[in-house]
Amino acid sequence: MPINQEVSTQNNDGNNLNSDDLNSQEVVVEPESQNENNDPINQRTGAELPSLQSNSAAPVTQEKTPALARNFLNKLRAASYHTASDAPQNQTNTGTNANFETFYEASQDVDQEQQNSQQRSTFLAPPRTDVDDSANPNRAKKLGARKMWMQLMASVRKLKKESEKGNKEAPDVSVPDIFLAGAPSTLLIAKHFIHDRSSNHVLPVLTGYLHVSVVDVEPKHNRIQSTITMQVEYGSGQNAIRWRIYRQLRDFINLHSHFLVFEFQHHFYGKRMKLPKFPKEVLPYLVKLRGYNRATSGNPDDPLIDETQSLSSLSIESQSAEILQQNENRGHSNVKKKVANFWTIQGNTLGKYLQEMINCLQFFPEVNVLYAFLEMSNMGLRLAGSGRFHGKEGYATVRKNYSASQSILCCSGPSVRSRLHPFWIIVSESSIIFCDSMYSFEPMDVFIWDVDFEITRKKFRKSHPKDTQEKIRVSHHTFKIKNKQKVIKLSVRSGRWLQQFINSVQVAQGLTSWCELHRFDSYAPVRTNVAVQWMVDARDHMWNVSRAFKNAKHTIMIHGWWLTPELQMRRPYSLADKWRIDHLLQEKARQGVRVYIMVYRNIDATIPIDSFHTKSYLQSLHPNIFVIRSPSHFRQNALFWAHHEKLVIVDDAIAFIGGIDLCFGRFDTSQHILYDDKLVNPPDKNVCNEQSWKGKDYSNPRVHDFFDLTQPHKDMYDRTVIPRMGWHDVSMSILGQPARDAARHFVQRWNYLLECKRPARKIPTLIPPVDFTNEQLIEKQLTGTCEVQLLRSAGLWSLGLADSVEQSIHNAYVKCIEKSEHFIYVENQFFITSTISDGTLIENRVGDALVERIIRAYNNNERWKGVIIIPLLPGFQGQIDMQEGSSLRLIVDCQYKSICRGENSIFGRLKARGIDGTKYLKFYGLRGWAHVGPEHELSTDLIYVHAKIMIADDRVAVIGSANINERSLLGNRDSEIAGIVRDTLTIDSKMNGKPYKVGKFAHSLRIRLMREHLGIETDITEQREYNMDGLDRQSEWKRVDAWNPDEDEHVSGSTFDADELNLHYRSDKKFGNVPPEKLAKCHKQMEDFDQRVRLFPKHNVLPNDTSYEKRFEEEHYKNLKKGPTLTANALVGGIPSYLNNDDGSLHELSKFPEFGEDQRPMIRKDPHSKVAEPSRPHCGNGLAFFDDIPLLEVNPLTNEEIPKFDASSFEDPVSEDFFDNIWCKTAENNTLFYRYIFKCIPDDTMLTWDAYQESKKYAQLFKEEQKHWREQENSTEKDEMEKGSSEFQSGVSSENGSFEEETKIKRHFSKGTRKHSMKIPDRRTVYQFLRGIRGHLVELPIHWMASEDASKNWLSGFDKLPPLDIYD
Repeated sequence: MPINQEVSTQNNDGNNLNSDDLNSQEVVVEPESQNENNDPINQRTGAELPSLQSNSAAPVTQEKTPALARNFLNKLRAASYHTASDAPQNQTNTGTNANFETFYEASQDVDQEQQNSQQRSTFLAPPRTDVDDSANPNRAKKLGARKMWMQLMASVRKLKKESEKGNKEAPDVSVPDIFLAGAPSTLLIAKHFIHDRSSNHVLPVLTGYLHVSVVDVEPKHNRIQSTITMQVEYGSGQNAIRWRIYRQLRDFINLHSHFLVFEFQHHFYGKRMKLPKFPKEVLPYLVKLRGYNRATSGNPDDPLIDETQSLSSLSIESQSAEILQQNENRGHSNVKKKVANFWTIQGNTLGKYLQEMINCLQFFPEVNVLYAFLEMSNMGLRLAGSGRFHGKEGYATVRKNYSASQSILCCSGPSVRSRLHPFWIIVSESSIIFCDSMYSFEPMDVFIWDVDFEITRKKFRKSHPKDTQEKIRVSHHTFKIKNKQKVIKLSVRSGRWLQQFINSVQVAQGLTSWCELHRFDSYAPVRTNVAVQWMVDARDHMWNVSRAFKNAKHTIMIHGWWLTPELQMRRPYSLADKWRIDHLLQEKARQGVRVYIMVYRNIDATIPIDSFHTKSYLQSLHPNIFVIRSPSHFRQNALFWAHHEKLVIVDDAIAFIGGIDLCFGRFDTSQHILYDDKLVNPPDKNVCNEQSWKGKDYSNPRVHDFFDLTQPHKDMYDRTVIPRMGWHDVSMSILGQPARDAARHFVQRWNYLLECKRPARKIPTLIPPVDFTNEQLIEKQLTGTCEVQLLRSAGLWSLGLADSVEQSIHNAYVKCIEKSEHFIYVENQFFITSTISDGTLIENRVGDALVERIIRAYNNNERWKGVIIIPLLPGFQGQIDMQEGSSLRLIVDCQYKSICRGENSIFGRLKARGIDGTKYLKFYGLRGWAHVGPEHELSTDLIYVHAKIMIADDRVAVIGSANINERSLLGNRDSEIAGIVRDTLTIDSKMNGKPYKVGKFAHSLRIRLMREHLGIETDITEQREYNMDGLDRQSEWKRVDAWNPDEDEHVSGSTFDADELNLHYRSDKKFGNVPPEKLAKCHKQMEDFDQRVRLFPKHNVLPNDTSYEKRFEEEHYKNLKKGPTLTANALVGGIPSYLNNDDGSLHELSKFPEFGEDQRPMIRKDPHSKVAEPSRPHCGNGLAFFDDIPLLEVNPLTNEEIPKFDASSFEDPVSEDFFDNIWCKTAENNTLFYRYIFKCIPDDTMLTWDAYQESKKYAQLFKEEQKHWREQENSTEKDEMEKGSSEFQSGVSSENGSFEEETKIKRHFSKGTRKHSMKIPDRRTVYQFLRGIRGHLVELPIHWMASEDASKNWLSGFDKLPPLDIYD
């Protein structure tokens, strides 16, 4: 029956404390406080011991309160309430009465004679008066200490009475704040030195904040087994922790009997322990003879009597005639109410008894028994302070713990094992925590709920020989809990405890969605109203990750394939030394932030990333940094597989997911500049002349992989000869609940790895964070407009999944292709799918989905297009024709057999149906060129595509770490993580020339990538358009219907426009009142920034006095050589306001350190000073030519016009005007220009090994020809230079001159140049062709070495020795 909580928790006077009453340090003299019998209480002097005063002594004069006590209480008040500034105000706290009384005073349930005496010491026995203290100096010291303690207690009681007079309200104080405040510090310190018989510390519980009330009584016919539901409250106001316990009368009897033994032992040893008397009136026997009616009539207004809800079916056979007469007069309902009186009073009385017991035992070591009765523990309080659910706690014995990891491990790690001594288990919101005991602060194991979670009880079959039917019963003491990873068999003391445990789990399951089936069979639910933002290339990613590190307050979690401690996350080096990973992590660890890192444990002979150096170096920085390497290859049977995830989580609120590892070789910008031959430390200290990639960060893995990583600042090769390999990648930043989903995945993997290892250093077991509530997300400004779901690839070896494999990334890829209506866009490191290679079946269904979608488009006459961008060659060391290039040949063979070679390839299967696959599906790569070294030698290299994304119809995007191959998608090989994002904020766009609603996230990402690949300066367009606003957008919380691919025909779900979402920007508050002069200054800064991306400034292009042409002064080229744009697009709103340190330093701000503010919102708000249109597309080198240098407009190789486009040309990805005439044509032209100038490898003109060797010879001849150019230039006269022998003379000529040069080139080709001619084009032709390149996009050479493959000369016998599973 529900019972009013206030009756059992409210104090007699009902007053609360106010922090304003104890702010003064002065002593206030008040009249004597009196007890209920009007006897003086504070009648003691500082000169006399209370035990030496007689009861008949004259009244004591009033003295000032000792300053020690006043200072103590001031500190107590300040510590208790200093964190309550955010608590709700003007709320009456009915549950925290007499808090300080319970801290320092003994129970009031003592004899009246002891109350009137002046011996008010809390727990100290009165000193004896017949002992000569002078003969025993040690005893005199003890009495002196007692005297000080008693004076302190008297002052505390006096000040408490003073403060209660005018104090009616107190602010809410959460329990975590109480612990953080350390109030009262002396109490917690005192409890630390109190031990029970088992040498366990007393729990650091502030009993003044602990209250118990009875909320329901469930009577049973066996009266002593009636269940009493009690609510325990720890804390104050709305921030208090509340949970329920279920007890029977016999539990209270056992508890009291237990303490009676302790009381006897204390009296035997001369100590004082006075227990409250057990209320005999609660015994359910002889109710009438014991005055049951008098108890009822004595308190007719008792609210407990009118709250009987659970006795509707209860009847008591013996009733008096008086009660029967009342039944006839008042009706049957009053019978129930009258009958319920005893149970109500029983519950209320037991609640009061338990509260008195709490107040009495706070300083006794036996109080731990009471805390166990109340289901309190150190870990439970810690968890309850951070969550919304506090479930069942108690001891249980583990009978058996079976984990799937045991089947593949030689030995298990420090997980929970079977033992006689029970564990303390806690039911939390989405997991079950195992602790060694109730005193533990760290968990021993965490049982995480998932879709397979279940609780089962063992069933027994018993049959009597004479019975014809078997009887089935279930165990009342033993049960099993099961999830995807393990099965644990436990036993408890009673069936009642077991049923309470099951009920607690069921309640918790109703608060979470982790046990439900989710879309794509993912472990994570679909989250809505999420703030998420993409980031392209590592410059922006590392900048924002470093900013999150700098703002971390609690935890940093890093999961990567490779982590380089010495990596500089911001550039230039000379201005950002503190942004090195090791410096950042060490700084945060010293501030108390715990750093957890998981990295792939490499095999040095095959993957030289030196993870041992990473672990040993980082763990040496601070004890708060923990590093785990995984896997243990032989013990986990994972010799070939890797932890391939790239994941960063900060404070369980911000997550970064994508393809970018925090390691050497990854930092790059959208320009993808291939050279960096500047000085390491320029003498003029000009950062413009400083290297952007120092030491090992300047890398080209295709030339030579990493080595000697313990010397990070030492170059691996001569950078004046070898260009770096550009690195293109994509990631995203997520705020709010998906970040906690990612943290849950990290915790699950971390704990599993601990089971698989025996680390030499103690490493803590982690607990998954609880889910945010909607109110918390709104309050903390963690909301956005996107629908996000996390996906992963996980199996037995990587996560211990026993009977299942998760491949939700694979499922999402396939569904996105199947449900696409017009278009898909893919960037990936590999493309190996749905084929048969050398007798090995490639099982992933990405290729199957593409074939089926193209067939459907062909049959329905739909204009459907697919764009897939992959590296031109795998990023492995070695030449394709050498023995060391075995890995290259195997991967290339698998990719081409997936795309176009053989009847099982995508194009082969389409051709069998009469469909030309090249009309629907296009494959591309990226390439750039540069001047390398002091002689400015022309060189080219591929730009390595490492992104792992898919965009469908500009409505949904998948971003993560998974490649399109067997290793990443099947789930039982490499471990991966990704996220699928659908933006509910839609904008108007076009698809195939028709109006079409698209999601802003996917649409803006696709445009951003395409612009970069065709050479548009993306930093300027971002400043102009402000597309990276995903974390800055604030909108109303909306109920969103998620996309259901099993029911919806296309990508759909709830969508809203900006007006429906009431969309605005959080940064508007910060930049709302920007003065016009500052806006003008920002606009000027944007113009200067636009100038920085140009190849040569204006003042260095000088007119020639003797010629109409302009010439470039080559001797100044080294000083004019431009590097990458290092200032990043830092995400506005990337750090939530409640986590932001807001110290005004560079890490809080974004783009321009000289301004100290993020400029983009201000530019967006000024309609009169918009950012100018970006420069024209760059010509493959990442840097734009100056505007008055005309670009090549006609391709001399085809006599066709080179497409013209700008930043506004990318809206419709399917239309013929863009897809065919701009995108495809630009890639074709770029491919032709690179083929003619460099004869690049790979290329479609190389069909045989002879053609391949001819191309290698051409590369050497081209280098020699360039030397000849330089020699000829040094020997020529000035008039020869005026005729155009300089490098860029033709580039600065007039339009007529440009037309003449193009005419000469056309004549050169009209004479007929052989396809594989070794003739080297002259200098003028080379640079004229370079002006025809637009961006980095080139066609993937799908016919490369096709003749050799057809004749079975592509793979050697040595290539077939290792299993193909390693590479596919």
